[in-house]
Amino acid sequence: MLDGSLFEGRALVTASALLDLVSDAWLEALVSRCFKAGAAVLFALTYNGRLDYAPAEPEDDWIRDLVNQHQRMDKGLGPAAGPTATMRAAELLAAAGYHVEREASDWVLTSRESRTLQRELIDGWAKAAIEAAPEEVAVIDDWRKRRLAHVDAGDSQLIVGHKDLAAWLP
Repeated sequence: MLDGSLFEGRALVTASALLDLVSDAWLEALVSRCFKAGAAVLFALTYNGRLDYAPAEPEDDWIRDLVNQHQRMDKGLGPAAGPTATMRAAELLAAAGYHVEREASDWVLTSRESRTLQRELIDGWAKAAIEAAPEEVAVIDDWRKRRLAHVDAGDSQLIVGHKDLAAWLP
């Protein structure tokens, strides 16, 4: 789980792009260790379940739902908190006596500025969707090809929702 000695004497515990991959039990242990150390926390870029695409394709919402389902699968630490991780961490921290602030930190990606990243994300989302619904591989692959065509045409915009969380003891 979490080695408590890592937190001893720490004033700040920080992580990026992590909380959505860990289990509720792992989050509880993290909050407990932070509290025992009296440490403030800063958790950045936690995926919150929002994927917006332009131009739209008919399967976009369905693919997002499959990606979010995949986000909740076990990543090696038990069923992952997925898109609700920031909310759950905030609840746990508040219950421990922390003052908690959350703020959106969405990625807004255009194909002109972020072509390679968009391609990687679309391929990754298609792979995750296939893992969540392997019987739908043909439909998902067709969606992937159309999404990549938008990127190649230079008219694609993706918004990937993230939340940042800061918390400190009064």
